[in-house]
Amino acid sequence: MKSDTFVVLSSMLESAKCLDDDLRNELCYVIMEYGFNGELVESSPIIKAIMMSIIPNINSSKSRYKASVDNGKLGGRPPKHKPNDNLDKPNDNLEETKTKPNSNLEETKTKPNSNLDKDKDKDKDVDKDIIKRAVGFKKPTLYELNNRILEMDYQVDAIKFSTITNLTDGKSGEIK
Repeated sequence: MKSDTFVVLSSMLESAKCLDDDLRNELCYVIMEYGFNGELVESSPIIKAIMMSIIPNINSSKSRYKASVDNGKLGGRPPKHKPNDNLDKPNDNLEETKTKPNSNLEETKTKPNSNLDKDKDKDKDVDKDIIKRAVGFKKPTLYELNNRILEMDYQVDAIKFSTITNLTDGKSGEIK
């Protein structure tokens, strides 16, 4: 089983790094001899032990290569069918679906949709909504602010808070 190539794995190099120079050279020679010629030459017992773990890797890579070469001889992937190929052949398994009216549906009465915008300028409606929300805000009284602070268990003085946030003038404690 002579070949021109074989796969050298990094695990083979790691095995060779553990040996001294003479055994490393012998291991490389034995690996190449087996990889190219398929023959296991006479070597030291240490090299034979290492080769017993390397031989299955070389054999599996060679068999994968041979299988890919054999598959390549089959001609590759079959060509795709053109979309117009099936127009000549009718499909016998298709049946026409008959539609039946649903008798359980009642006629719905049309109601005008109040959500539709009747005017052409939609931006004005958005501005009106914003103005309504802005006008709807009312500053809390000092009493309401103090109740809220107590309710939320904040450690803040209501008068100081209202002064900082410009709710009161800070002197009389009255809301501006």
